[in-house]
This record gives sequence, C-alpha cells and structure tokens, in this order.
Amino acid sequence: MTRSGVVGDTVLAFCTGASLMVVAGVVAAFLAVPAEQRSLEDVAEPLSARAAAKPH
Repeated sequence: MTRSGVVGDTVLAFCTGASLMVVAGVVAAFLAVPAEQRSLEDVAEPLSARAAAKPH
C-alpha cells in the first residue's frame, strides 16, 4: 500500500487519517449548524438574493 512496502508506514498513514477525521468530527459537533430536514435556503441566504438586493 505504500511505496516503501513497510507495513508500519501504512499503519501510521491510516492512523493519521483516522485521527484527523475524529478531530474534524469534534470540531463539526461544536461549529455545525442544525440543518436536518431544512432546505438550503433556510440554512443560508442564497448568493442571488444578495445580488438582487444590491443596487446596479
């Protein structure tokens, strides 16, 4: 799986990736917005709404 063929390098790579995903999950748990069963327009203002509100 790695170019070197050393199993330990592969294990380290997988553990690093798994650790990063765990950290990302913890960050998301604190910073994520509740968006279940809501439309995208309810979660965030569409970019086209800003363009329409801006005078030409």
